[in-house]
Amino acid sequence: MKFTELERMVGGVLNDSKHIVWTQDQVRDWLVDAERVTIAARADAGAVTETVQLIPGTRQELPLGGIKLLTVIRNMGSGSVPGVAIRLVDRGIKDESDPNWHTEAASAVIYEYTFDDRIPAAYFVSPPALANTNIQIEYSKEPGPYDFSENPDTTISDIYTPHMIEWALYRCFSRSDENTPDYVRSQAHYQRWGDMLRLKLNSDINVSPKQRGHLL
Repeated sequence: MKFTELERMVGGVLNDSKHIVWTQDQVRDWLVDAERVTIAARADAGAVTETVQLIPGTRQELPLGGIKLLTVIRNMGSGSVPGVAIRLVDRGIKDESDPNWHTEAASAVIYEYTFDDRIPAAYFVSPPALANTNIQIEYSKEPGPYDFSENPDTTISDIYTPHMIEWALYRCFSRSDENTPDYVRSQAHYQRWGDMLRLKLNSDINVSPKQRGHLL
């Protein structure tokens, strides 16, 4: 969706389509902010699938702008030829069963990877990678930067349009003093933003391909 369309929707709710109270730059900033916080809460909202080149060794990092690894999918040969799938393994089990795996002979074919949620932008591959080994990964990426003179689209899916509007409204009204009706409205919009994220999360879990119950 175009940011201009989101601005129009927010302006309609605010009854400020001509930006008398809230400037266009403010609304745009808060819509971009809405993308960031939504992706922070739901990493899959900013998911991209890319082929990346590994650096030598086991420890790897996401490309610039990467927030959190979601999954490592497969080897990619010269960069465009799909190869062997790469499976997730538990690092503790791997360390115990093969404590020298970080120093094994380097390879251009990766078979396993490990990931720690406490370090979301890094992961380890096995065997150690040769320089410029290509693999395909899915990860969450920061939105923007945007050139609004080009009328850009949002980064996250249109399904998150209501979430972005609620966050922008929260930010607009939260500028008011705590004892004003506008501040109360801001908290209501913040609550709705959070409720909508939780509702979508529960819905996604219920219809996940990993859950067979919804097929019965």
